[in-house]
Amino acid sequence: MRRVTQAGLVLLALLLGLCLAGMVFFATPTLYGLRPHAVDDDLPRRSIAELLALAEHGPVTGILTYDAWYKGRDGRTGWFLLPVSDAAEGHFAVKGPLEPALSKAFGVGPRRCGGTGLPAKMVRAVEPDRQRAGFLGRSTCGRHRLDVSDLIARSVPARRTEMTMTHAALRGFDATPDPLLLRDAVDFWPTPYAYHRTLVLPVVWERVDEAHPTPLTLLIQRARDTAADLHQKGVVGVQMHVTRFTPTLVEGLNGEYMPYQSAEGLVLLTGVTAAQIAFEVQCAPDQRAACNAVDVSGLMAGVDPLRDAALWAGALQTAAAPPENTIWRDVLNAPRQQRDVLSAPLAKPRMFDVTLFDARAP
Repeated sequence: MRRVTQAGLVLLALLLGLCLAGMVFFATPTLYGLRPHAVDDDLPRRSIAELLALAEHGPVTGILTYDAWYKGRDGRTGWFLLPVSDAAEGHFAVKGPLEPALSKAFGVGPRRCGGTGLPAKMVRAVEPDRQRAGFLGRSTCGRHRLDVSDLIARSVPARRTEMTMTHAALRGFDATPDPLLLRDAVDFWPTPYAYHRTLVLPVVWERVDEAHPTPLTLLIQRARDTAADLHQKGVVGVQMHVTRFTPTLVEGLNGEYMPYQSAEGLVLLTGVTAAQIAFEVQCAPDQRAACNAVDVSGLMAGVDPLRDAALWAGALQTAAAPPENTIWRDVLNAPRQQRDVLSAPLAKPRMFDVTLFDARAP
């Protein structure tokens, strides 16, 4: 009988403990996302005007709200869009200060919550004139610290789409504004450059023990000067880039080696260093012809002496087998090394990565 009484008391204690734990658990505002609109008491209330006042890159076109609790429910994506013209009376509440320095840490979308699967919340102003993607608002995994229920009630469910656009398509998009179709910030936009092409010189090489300044060093400097002479800001933008293939120490072998992917496989060369010079050319919308007119063929006179076939053949004769399980970077391959002509394709339209938020009825 005593054992039965003891068991009953233990069971009762367990039930009381479960009840207390349940009271604590269910008293939490969001119940780990199961109570989607529950928030802390007395959160400081913020107006949309306060959010708009933080804008630093031109006019705000709309307010985005994200609540992961809605994702997949009734076909919704979790995104909601509120045109700025309809946002005057909207408000939200958030714990902590509202300032760009805090919110930029969350990137351009809602916080990922460290892979925990917790449903994030976010409120954000859209500044399409930003030249680089940025975040203006608040994002949090602590759902009880951000109340966006009023904004969701005023907003329209939206779809988020990533795509690419040409310079002309972007200008046309901005010229016909739609309050229910907003674009996000575009990297390097607004920009005067609508077309681009890449000019690539053949790979060049020289002995590693060349006296300084080496012929390769002088060629690189001439290429840098050529880019500076051709550059016309806002009309034709020219940048010079160099890819170096430099011998380095290899664990397990004596000396310095440069990896080379030959037709027979990867080998390690000694005694030579190589490089390839390229020019990135970008042009204004009405300057496509100027893009195509950029000419760096004059540098070929300095390229040819730095493609000594005998020097390369000698390096191949002393090639060493690479150690196993070694990760190689900047590997020069045979087709790239053997190409001996200047690559100069015609200009093509630049493609810009764009994120659209579409709240129009499907």
